[in-house]
Amino acid sequence: IQEATAQSLDYDTVFVLPGSYAGMVRIPPRVSLIGSGAPYTTIAASGDSNVVRCGYQSLLRGFTIRQTGPVTQWCAVWCGNSGPTIEDNVIVNMVPESHPNDFQGIFANGGLPTIRRNYIVDFESGIDISDEVKGDAGIRIRNWDSCMFPLFTKETSGHNPRPSQKERWRQRVMHKFRYYVDNFGAIACV
Repeated sequence: IQEATAQSLDYDTVFVLPGSYAGMVRIPPRVSLIGSGAPYTTIAASGDSNVVRCGYQSLLRGFTIRQTGPVTQWCAVWCGNSGPTIEDNVIVNMVPESHPNDFQGIFANGGLPTIRRNYIVDFESGIDISDEVKGDAGIRIRNWDSCMFPLFTKETSGHNPRPSQKERWRQRVMHKFRYYVDNFGAIACV
């Protein structure tokens, strides 16, 4: 995959056939990397790198992304200040006992990324977007989210379909042991 993305030019699309691919992938600016669907296309890497680094306005879609360890970086998908689109992926930490407490599935440091329809499994937190800018000033905020927090499923209308801990535990257990198994053939958190 890395060889193909390294040869890509602006606005190229790299389609990846089903299979498992080892090694870190850097997606250049304005390049789309599209897998054959998360159940069929896997990128796995370990050690001193993030599994995927997204360039400016790039696209990452349709992969299972596995951090296989030992882990020294603190996220599997890194966006920096690049504003990519990351969608329809399964992001899995295969060595949860070896990462620090602030390990994220996706980290974006500004850049207005579009992150949607991703399953993030066995990380301390899912997504951390950390820059808040107003005019010429800004502050860095650490965001931590979990399916067990009351506001996790609160809708913009104010309605919360899982307002109590009972409903949140049911959803977590059913996703981990039923829905995810039915859809991906593995036991995992969402």
